[in-house]
Amino acid sequence: MSTRKKFTDSYYHGAATIVAERTNVTPRYVRDVLSGLYDGDGFTAKRQKTVKKIKEAAKPFKKKQNEANYN
Repeated sequence: MSTRKKFTDSYYHGAATIVAERTNVTPRYVRDVLSGLYDGDGFTAKRQKTVKKIKEAAKPFKKKQNEANYN
């Protein structure tokens, strides 16, 4: 089993699809953003703005830390 943290460890199932519809991007892109793939300073201002918008839209779907450890 992989030791890499999965998207569903921190967010509820289906959250990527809902956030994708709200932000007008693909669910795969949302999963990548929330998994930390696009964190950093080496990206364009437009991409950083989109990443910030996605993270804000995903906040209501984030699991509590204790709940994420037991699911």
